[in-house]
Amino acid sequence: MSGSRARKQRQSKREHPEYLKSASDTLRAAEAVLAVDLGMVPVTRVSQFAVGWLRAAAFEQSRVIATLTASQMGHAAAPNRRAFWELTIRMLWLGDMPQDDRAKAADTMLHHDRTNEAKTDEYM
Repeated sequence: MSGSRARKQRQSKREHPEYLKSASDTLRAAEAVLAVDLGMVPVTRVSQFAVGWLRAAAFEQSRVIATLTASQMGHAAAPNRRAFWELTIRMLWLGDMPQDDRAKAADTMLHHDRTNEAKTDEYM
């Protein structure tokens, strides 16, 4: 590669860093997932729980992370990244368990979250 061509490549990467492209792709993907019509998904406690957490929490977190990153404030998105990964791990765990046990697990997770929220309000 010639020196001028290598210099142009380095310059183009500085002008549009990779993290900005990733933020744009993440935002577009999150918005596409949030726009999906889930009318055909059977309504059960478990499906409402999973869809609610994935749509309202995980993909909303993705949007926040992408927006902060695009604004060169990616460092401020650390709590959002943690929340996103915690939700993802919970959903993977829920999906790996036998289908008969999922309703009890969802109820247990909801009870645990309600208890934590109540305690947080008291501490504040």
